[in-house]
Amino acid sequence: MHVIEDLNDYLQSNPTMPSIYDPASTGRDFRARWDQDGCSNFRAQILHYATKMREAYDAETVNDSVAAWQDAFGPSFNKPAVEAAQKSLPAEQFIDTMLRIPIRLENRVTLFGRVRRAGVVRAYDLPRREDRVQKDRTIDFELRDLDVTGPYEVYWKVKNHGSEAVQAGQPRGDVIVGGDTRYESTAFVGSHYVEMYIVQNNVCVAKDRQPVIIQPR
Repeated sequence: MHVIEDLNDYLQSNPTMPSIYDPASTGRDFRARWDQDGCSNFRAQILHYATKMREAYDAETVNDSVAAWQDAFGPSFNKPAVEAAQKSLPAEQFIDTMLRIPIRLENRVTLFGRVRRAGVVRAYDLPRREDRVQKDRTIDFELRDLDVTGPYEVYWKVKNHGSEAVQAGQPRGDVIVGGDTRYESTAFVGSHYVEMYIVQNNVCVAKDRQPVIIQPR
């Protein structure tokens, strides 16, 4: 939504076709592949769709929103099939508002994920591959750089996003007590995360998050 509106703002402020330089820094200007008529048509179409999308986004009811989206993209646009499933799923938990553990981040900790070896596929540190991993792998999570002294507890949250997790009834998002390490399997495609909290004297004094982007095999 915001990308389309930002693009529309730029185009409406710049009616003349701009230079389009090669992002590979070759110095080539790709505007020779287009012309002013094509650019003007593109500008008009983006204005049309940005207006329709804003109407859909600001609609007061779901039905009005769907009708506005259909006006923009055609009658085949429908509500996501997972909507009904989402309504019946448990709500995500938050350590401060639901467990009544205040957050006062006075210490440091790093949550680190490492993907286990699978057959001939080597193990690797999740951040080295931009937090990406294929389905059906196992990830070990551990705490690093923790500077908390004295007794503490570790709370964990695993949150899944995406239609596969929702349709399987596994969005998760509960906050539970655990140890300094844990492992998880990569079962559902989507952008998920694992979050941990260091709790001392019933106060969360440090926390960190490891994104987990699961891709199809």
